[in-house]
Amino acid sequence: MMKKVLFLAFAIIASLNASAQYREGTLSLQPKTGALFANLTNMPKMPVFEDVDLDSKVFPGVLFGGELEYQLTDMVGLAAGLNYSLQGGKWKDYHNAAGAIKDVKIELGYINVPLVVNVYLYKGLAVKTGLQVGFMTNAKMKGIIEDANVVLPLSDNYLDDCNTIDLSIPFGLSYEFDGHVVLDARYMLGLTNVNKDELIADRKMKNSIFMLTVGYKIDL
Repeated sequence: MMKKVLFLAFAIIASLNASAQYREGTLSLQPKTGALFANLTNMPKMPVFEDVDLDSKVFPGVLFGGELEYQLTDMVGLAAGLNYSLQGGKWKDYHNAAGAIKDVKIELGYINVPLVVNVYLYKGLAVKTGLQVGFMTNAKMKGIIEDANVVLPLSDNYLDDCNTIDLSIPFGLSYEFDGHVVLDARYMLGLTNVNKDELIADRKMKNSIFMLTVGYKIDL
């Protein structure tokens, strides 16, 4: 039984090595852009008219930047990136005869530095994880409140009420088409609190983000 297990393990390793398409010691640059679908964990409901409390919903955002990757071995690459992301949390809209609440959200901007290990399993397919450090550039509460035919736009700055350093762990997959175009899907698990105690109902909130990007790999 043990011989069969060892033989299977060696066969898997051999097949992976046979499919390796990256040369050890090479360097590449990958500009990228994409969309993200964000939320804030532990986000409180919003009390509105007639004792209605609004639940949170997905915040659609954007991301753009790039990554520099060094091929440590034929199968393992180390990547360091720099990107800007617009993310946050959002509440559902509400309308009744007395007024409405529209597009109320917490909008957060970050400059992010992801440090990622890419393990290439088969041809252009890679799994990845690592650590990302984010530096908050802006934090605003936005939206529109309509009451008695009066429109009250929200645009409050909450940067002083937030922690400006954010740590998260990325888990993802990527696939490289034709040696250059890279489709990357990642989930970012937030480790640190976004807000200080006094921001919203003393609730500790963390970033929770799924992102999908497309990049173009340039050999250096």
